[in-house]
Amino acid sequence: MFEVGSLVKWFEPYADGVVKDAGTGIILRTFSYDFYDRPLKTYEVYRTKHNDKMRFEEYELEKIDDE
Repeated sequence: MFEVGSLVKWFEPYADGVVKDAGTGIILRTFSYDFYDRPLKTYEVYRTKHNDKMRFEEYELEKIDDE
């Protein structure tokens, strides 16, 4: 769904779904796994707010329109 270089909004949730932190970032890399016969994709995101990199699943990301 997301491509390298895409501008995104990321969300860091607690286990109960409440958002702990959020911000914007850029997709740097994608990773694909098989998790119990279920494909799983994660994304390495450069977080501008914290000046670091972190991995997120699709449900924790939202694409920011370029338009």
